[in-house]
Amino acid sequence: MCDNDNDSNVTMGKISRDHGKSIVELLLGIQKSQIEQKKFLPFVKNLECLALNKYPRTHLSRQTINAFNNPKYVALSYTWDASEYEDPTSGGYQVQTADENMKTVQPSKVRDCIFDRITKYMRQSRIELLWIDQHSLQQAICERARCDHIECYRNRQGIETIDLVYKLSSHPVALLTTRIKFVSDLKILVRILRGDLVKYNKSKFSFQLSGKTHLQEARRALRLLRRLTEDSWWKRGWIFQEGYRAGWGLRLLVPHSSNLQRYKVSYGATIFDDIPDELCIDATEFSYEATRLCLAFKAMDSLPPEDRQAISRILETAERYTLLLEKNISMSPTIFAGISKRNLKRHWDQLAIAANCCQYSTRLDVERLSDKRNSFSLSRLALFLLNGELLCNDSLVQHASRMKVLDFIASQSFKRFSAPWNHPSLSFNKGCRLTHVKLTRHGILTKGHLWRLGETIHASSIKRRSSWVDDPNGILDLPIRKLLTQLANTLEDLRHGLAIDIRNYLDRDAASAGYPDYRDNFTAFYMRQMAAELADAIHLGKTLRLASKWEPSRRRPRYRAIFICQDEMYEGLKTNRLGGRCRVPLDKSSLAFTAFSARRQNTTKYGANDLDRHVSLEVNLVDSVNGTKPSPPCLKLKSWIHGLCFFENVERTQVLLPWPPGFEQITD
Repeated sequence: MCDNDNDSNVTMGKISRDHGKSIVELLLGIQKSQIEQKKFLPFVKNLECLALNKYPRTHLSRQTINAFNNPKYVALSYTWDASEYEDPTSGGYQVQTADENMKTVQPSKVRDCIFDRITKYMRQSRIELLWIDQHSLQQAICERARCDHIECYRNRQGIETIDLVYKLSSHPVALLTTRIKFVSDLKILVRILRGDLVKYNKSKFSFQLSGKTHLQEARRALRLLRRLTEDSWWKRGWIFQEGYRAGWGLRLLVPHSSNLQRYKVSYGATIFDDIPDELCIDATEFSYEATRLCLAFKAMDSLPPEDRQAISRILETAERYTLLLEKNISMSPTIFAGISKRNLKRHWDQLAIAANCCQYSTRLDVERLSDKRNSFSLSRLALFLLNGELLCNDSLVQHASRMKVLDFIASQSFKRFSAPWNHPSLSFNKGCRLTHVKLTRHGILTKGHLWRLGETIHASSIKRRSSWVDDPNGILDLPIRKLLTQLANTLEDLRHGLAIDIRNYLDRDAASAGYPDYRDNFTAFYMRQMAAELADAIHLGKTLRLASKWEPSRRRPRYRAIFICQDEMYEGLKTNRLGGRCRVPLDKSSLAFTAFSARRQNTTKYGANDLDRHVSLEVNLVDSVNGTKPSPPCLKLKSWIHGLCFFENVERTQVLLPWPPGFEQITD
């Protein structure tokens, strides 16, 4: 694998010129190296951990557990190289060997200070098992990307699955080495973590310093956060994965001077716990409050360069996505960018880390890509697209040829997601991905259901119908069942067969109330979300639009779906024959495209690293491409649109999402 083929800082136009091919041609070549994500589950089902001994305390024995059934182990995240604040001495701890007999012990090459700190935490927290990569993961014995060594093969299997170790652990712990030395720093850290320095201004929709916070104190807090986030732990690429996959449970251990112990205890165990000489900090709380403080500073009119640099550094390492990102975008571009800023021995490892963090079920064979001299940067774009991520394809960002690939992904990625009102936005957006993706010369091929939008119905005509529910039981709440019953009654009066679909759905929901498998089924869960969204739209007086399966012949099958209209989609008002107000469609070419796919299930041996996928998009049909009628249907994305669809006997349609105009012609 080449170490000098990192084109991260090269523009797309120059990449095209250097390879003598268009960007699209290069993406098609990279696509040939796609492989399925297969996580070796026996690694996790037979997870090798180290167990504490009562005597001698510096001896650690081996114990195998199934992490799926027993998550009570520490998954340790630390830097292999000693920082300037650490004693590099090793050999003080003896670890049981991993040979067949396991009767001998050997001095560990892990720094003694690492074991000192984590075993102290474990004994205080009454946790007996430790997973640490230098002992729990088979180490490679050569540097080659491809070899026949069984040790290297097992190492690769473990590395591809290592993110699950942190995800499954109920005690993921990270060791920082930057020391808190002064009482003043401890006090300001307490103020940060309690959220005392910042408040949310509802009228301005922004964070600002609280009334009791002096600017000088806030700047001391900013400098402290910068010092903590400059710790070497934040700089490693694989550690980004460990922290991200550990999620809400991650704890940061920050050393402090012994003379601060009594001050720490006075604040109570809820903030720092009671580990001697360690501050045990909730990583989520730390990033949340650090982000709030940075946003409060950014809201100020003018900032000196020192403050701007500190904010940039803190947000590069410890940002909280839920505060920093807009609700209508995907986290994936930010994850790609975050990984790119970390240090890695092999830059191609960025693709594996991105696939793990974004839960991509399709990977790329990086050894093959590197051997064939493919573009590293475009491989990241290919990975993004092959896993169903969406690009805006109605227009191309300006000066795309002069942009680096990650900047292009951030600018061109779809930014019109809309989560249901009762669902966390970024979590919902993470699953908004296409299915059955294939890159072609003209765009992205995918499959789903294509709907022609038809008649509109206003909520005012629905609410006048009877809301009597024959069977009030069901997984759906009774108010939702009543509103959907009113909708079905309205559709029945209009002689639409869609009324039968809604009644059958309500009957199935009532009959399934006592079956947990149905409740957990992705399709059933998503339909319940959309049913609730539809009922809420009726309650709020919104306009609904019926839809039928799209047919090339423009034949109109009966309505099988109902979508919630966006106000900007319509102009003019008229009264339908039931007295309800409905709107006249402005754009007759407007369609809806939906696609749903439950995550691929794990086998006994391999994990798919997949997630449930769903898209529900309002689209425009492109009538002609270069003067000819396109086949398959060619779609331009407009916006997200919520709706309840009934798929029985409705075939999927293959569609083409064309590249953004001008993307195929990108040159330097």
